[in-house]
Amino acid sequence: MMPNNRIPTVVFLGMLFYSSVLFAAAEEIGNGKIRVVDAKQGIVTIRLTSTDSDLSLGVDAKSAFYLNGKSVKLGELAAGQKATVFYKSGTKTIARLRAFDDPVAKEAAKKYVAKKPTAGELSKSAVMDKKPAGEKKTAGKSVAANHDASLNARYRLEIKPKSRVHAILTYELKMPGVNATDWVACAPVLPDLPSQRKVQSTMSPAAKQVREKSPLKRLVLQAQIPVRTPSERTSVPIKVEFDATLYSRSLVEVDSADQGAGENENLADLTDHERSLATSRTPRIDTKSAALASWMDKNDLAKKAGEGEIDHARRVFVSIVRNYQYEYNSQMDWRIEPICSKAKSDCGGLSMAFVAALRREGTPARLIVGRWAKSANTKEMVGDVPYYQSHVKAEFFAVGVGWIPVDCASGVLYDKKNDGVNFFGKDRGDFIVFHIDPELDVDSIYFGRQPVIWLNGGPAVWVVGGGSPDSPSVVEDWKVEKSDP
Repeated sequence: MMPNNRIPTVVFLGMLFYSSVLFAAAEEIGNGKIRVVDAKQGIVTIRLTSTDSDLSLGVDAKSAFYLNGKSVKLGELAAGQKATVFYKSGTKTIARLRAFDDPVAKEAAKKYVAKKPTAGELSKSAVMDKKPAGEKKTAGKSVAANHDASLNARYRLEIKPKSRVHAILTYELKMPGVNATDWVACAPVLPDLPSQRKVQSTMSPAAKQVREKSPLKRLVLQAQIPVRTPSERTSVPIKVEFDATLYSRSLVEVDSADQGAGENENLADLTDHERSLATSRTPRIDTKSAALASWMDKNDLAKKAGEGEIDHARRVFVSIVRNYQYEYNSQMDWRIEPICSKAKSDCGGLSMAFVAALRREGTPARLIVGRWAKSANTKEMVGDVPYYQSHVKAEFFAVGVGWIPVDCASGVLYDKKNDGVNFFGKDRGDFIVFHIDPELDVDSIYFGRQPVIWLNGGPAVWVVGGGSPDSPSVVEDWKVEKSDP
């Protein structure tokens, strides 16, 4: 049974506790973050997510305000809170404003200057990347350091087309206590990568391709689904179809006489921008984590002088296989600190430890998040969770060789005696990548920008409506058909 990182229900319910959301047709909708609340003048200024511009609105006796689902007075709202506002068309007067606490945005709002960019306009991962004043340079290598192709000269990637796949994900979220008026669903768009080409992604109900708001700007499918039938008030059926040609990849060592011969997939180096993204620090891939530093120091995992990316990455991989354990539960904490402190996690966490260690030393690395190109068995479980072939692996970039695949969790589970050799530098062309790296920053339309860790456990779904969000359930299936490439 392969590792699993699936979240059974990827649905955001903390914004549901309204008595009613039956919106008048004359009202317009704005989403964003509160910048200024002037209770004396009766004015609220919001930075709109859609246009990155400010909208100032007045209030009257009929204006209603809610904070975290509870009715409040205007003066109880504050800068930094996320907000969805319904205002009367042509009057710029608030009808209803629903605000939600956002600690990151609240702190950033203290620095707000009207009409000037601030840290609050950045995604959470971008904020993490900004170096605090007075912070000294760490022991990790700089982004541009030690990229000598000759250090990898004895290695080559053999890449071959394996199969053409057509995969269908069906996913129905049922919430019997909800009286929905609208649903919003978000699913991945397959990226074009060395492991998969000629990709296509479609969704029903009809969706458009948009870019999420993190620095990676990954494409996602987004559908806004108004309720039209009684059944749609309590459930939303979603179907996502994926097509791709999958490629196997194998890292081989060549004789000295053959070094420099042949061709690799990515002989060209990464651009500065690509390298920066693949070495960046994020909230979960925290390269400055004390637990990460302790583990690396204890196991002598700093990159050595004259050591190429491949030899260093193998040492990090072997340390994980030897010293870490696989563990999955439905309450996983995918942060580097607990992962390295406990020396155990699931496929996502083990891959994060690998990627963070390499990024700390200046080597580009990334998680590849997706599902096995294999139909689900409805009786298969991981712990107490049904298993639908979700998995997370990793890749790192070696100059002159390309993106090299690594499967830490499979090494830990199935190949400890051989130090995971069967899962380092080997991709059998049997995995569909949904997206690169975790931590998407998605515009949920009604609720502004929302963090989504993964999109391989099912679509992210938001619901607008009244009632109770208790007892949600999911009916899901994953079917894969294969043909010659």
